[in-house]
Amino acid sequence: MATYKGIQGYTVQKLSDDPTASEAEGQLFYNSSTGQFKIAVGGAGTWATGGALSTAGAYVGSTGIKAAALCIGGAGTRATDAVETYDGTSWSEGNDLLSGRGRSAAVGTTSAAITCGGEPPVTKKTESYDGTSWSEVNDLNTARYMGLAAGTQAAGLAFSGDPGNIADTEEWDGTSWTEVANLNSGFGSGFGWGTVQNAASAAKAAIHEEWDGTSWTTATAMGTSRGVGASTGTQTSGLIFGGENPSGSAQLADTELWDGSAWTAGGNLAAVIYVQGGAGASNSTALSFGGHPPAPGGTDATEEWTNPIYSIKTVTVS
Repeated sequence: MATYKGIQGYTVQKLSDDPTASEAEGQLFYNSSTGQFKIAVGGAGTWATGGALSTAGAYVGSTGIKAAALCIGGAGTRATDAVETYDGTSWSEGNDLLSGRGRSAAVGTTSAAITCGGEPPVTKKTESYDGTSWSEVNDLNTARYMGLAAGTQAAGLAFSGDPGNIADTEEWDGTSWTEVANLNSGFGSGFGWGTVQNAASAAKAAIHEEWDGTSWTTATAMGTSRGVGASTGTQTSGLIFGGENPSGSAQLADTELWDGSAWTAGGNLAAVIYVQGGAGASNSTALSFGGHPPAPGGTDATEEWTNPIYSIKTVTVS
């Protein structure tokens, strides 16, 4: 008769306390204090409520990670020059933009970021942030709003946007913008994530393209066509969430994870939302904040994404 050790190559550990679930994922153990066999498992990702923005609004610029994010400008009930910083728990107001705007693109961190484009009016303006204040730097070559960006304050990429389904891509070297190879399909109101060497973009018309530092190549389309949501991560670990369908007739709470080759459905946002901000370093952790729910008016809601969710379950035999 086969034994557990014979199958697994080791015996069941006897422990007086449960270990950390994430460290023990997939491991069966015996808790001598409770007299129970247990196993640590990793479950599907989920969204949880985070700290509310100081001021509700939509069409915000956004960048950063789950524990340190920037919410830049916006529209609706939110001042177009307002800036807020998230510390993993709550938002605090920072110094205003020099040029107020909504629908801008942004990259970087809470201590080193740039934001570019936006409206009204449609602009080329770029501003740089040092963690305290904003300064005006060299403009984009092509004015745009609802454009996308990837990278850092020192090496960034700006692409797509409106008006007119822009295909232009521009590269930022820390000082100025240079035009590089266009997207194969121009679009506005899409999703963008990654770095200046390896970026990805997606749009509501079932478009998905990847950047290799030189040119764009068509990749696998999203499971659900959509636009005007939020996105985070890297070219091989991306996340898109919220938005609305191609016709604009329905808003979404859907989440999809990209692993570099395929899309996987994730847990839904607690509320349908679109034109919101997003921040995150991968498809494991992220933030969604601000935006419009289906009813008019911006929201101050923040949701935090964690994937996977680890837990310890008691083994029962029936």
